[in-house]
Amino acid sequence: MKLVREINFFDDKEVQVKLTWMSLAIILCFLILLPVFLFIIYQFSLSHNFNFKVDFPTFIRPFIILIIAVPLHEIIHGVFFKIFKPEAKIKLGFEAGMFYASAEGVTLSKRQFMIVVLAPLVLITLAIAIYAFILCHFTSAYLAIALHTMGCAGDLYYVQQLLRHSETTHIKDTSVGAEFYQELH
Repeated sequence: MKLVREINFFDDKEVQVKLTWMSLAIILCFLILLPVFLFIIYQFSLSHNFNFKVDFPTFIRPFIILIIAVPLHEIIHGVFFKIFKPEAKIKLGFEAGMFYASAEGVTLSKRQFMIVVLAPLVLITLAIAIYAFILCHFTSAYLAIALHTMGCAGDLYYVQQLLRHSETTHIKDTSVGAEFYQELH
């Protein structure tokens, strides 16, 4: 196989700057959409007879959710690595301001890697949405989803790079990121 791209989240300052800008862009999008979301929820509350309010707990709940979501996010990565490669040794850690899950040396197909990368974003967003509908904490949930999505910048960077390097067929997880490979025939 031919090496297409290497990603090093810990030592590549250019990648770290891109992740910072990506996180800021994500949170900015959510903040721009916040008034629209609040208007829709307010209208929904009027027609479904529940009390809509924005108070101090509304802004505390997202951070409590995030404290739970961050380690869960990395555990979900680990679970999906194990689903595709049961023999994988999973390492969970924190370095350079980032929590991470690593299955160093494990090679996955592009499809498998995309599932591993996107599973936490999808599953945690779904869980937060269910929480919102059960407890009617829509604004807190929206803010928690915004913060979690911002924290998914590394995962979304992988997706962006895989789309940019469409010739990639396999991805090898490394202790610092990943290596993209193209299968040669």
